[in-house]
Amino acid sequence: MNFLHLTCDSRIGGINKFVTMLAESDQKSNNHYSFEAENKSTCLHQYNCPRFNLRKKKGILFIMDIILNLPFILFFSVKANVIILHSTLLIPYAFVFFLLGKDFYFIVHDFNNPSTIIRAINLFYSSKIRFGSPILIPSFSDSLYSRRNVILPITKTYIQLIESKSTINHSSEPDEYELSLLYIGSLSYVKGLQLFLKNLSISFIDIPITIHIIGNPEKRYLQHFPDSRLLPLNTKAIYHGKIHDERTKLSIASKCNFSLIPSISEVFPYVYAESLLYNKIPLCSSISAFTSITSLRSHIFDTKSLTQIQTVLSWSAGLSTTEYINYCKQLRYDYANFCANYDTAESFANNITSR
Repeated sequence: MNFLHLTCDSRIGGINKFVTMLAESDQKSNNHYSFEAENKSTCLHQYNCPRFNLRKKKGILFIMDIILNLPFILFFSVKANVIILHSTLLIPYAFVFFLLGKDFYFIVHDFNNPSTIIRAINLFYSSKIRFGSPILIPSFSDSLYSRRNVILPITKTYIQLIESKSTINHSSEPDEYELSLLYIGSLSYVKGLQLFLKNLSISFIDIPITIHIIGNPEKRYLQHFPDSRLLPLNTKAIYHGKIHDERTKLSIASKCNFSLIPSISEVFPYVYAESLLYNKIPLCSSISAFTSITSLRSHIFDTKSLTQIQTVLSWSAGLSTTEYINYCKQLRYDYANFCANYDTAESFANNITSR
């Protein structure tokens, strides 16, 4: 069975990671592919079309994008048995697919999907809507709540890998610094790294810290970052740029003893799972995406609070190897237990296939 995955833009982000992960773990020989202008993944099909879909476009330009992309979408949908729309803003395509007799589903991944469109989809296609995280549902409508409506954008295989981890490389030398933090992700404001570094620049933290940053160094984001010369003398930030090679990531991760996730907003962050897979305790912001996964709180801080940042860094530096291992083990257990309450990506695909 062929699954076509459609998004609203040409970024290589969480949705493509979801599709890639699903394609690699699907045990029923289903084919997952994506209409993606810049996709570099070998398990997804690529079509080098004009980059109409850019996230910065809004209003009439966005509507033009939808119309201009329709011929390409129809071409790619010919061989598709099931079409997954990873944004409710693609509702115009749903009407076309309905007329063509195609089986389709919506998966809501973030808070940017207008509630009016969510309600419209629920009115006309109530059996076709799913949410990529349980924390999304209360923000739209409690009446939509049902565990069957939640499809976690992660696979059982990935969860089992996290759960099976048993060794911690906490004793490795993180350069000459006492704390070495790993940040992976976008450098946009909503990810919280700018704010975290700005707070560090006005802090009096006496703990030596180095932060390894993996992410696309876009000028529009970097221009808002504090000058590295303003950071405390015992703190440094190393920018590694965008890295797709897993071995290179692992090499950098091996130099770190914690990961850093200071996000201001998240829905179902892959980087949290990635941290646990790397056997790193993730130091996380106090948003519901993280606080709903575990009852542990020592690794949680408010990105806007300098006091809380200092507290969590002091706690991190003071952990013994045994305490670190036990804490990370509990985080992995809590994560697997949380995910067990909901359907995962391949369960969703397999249920469709077995109908």
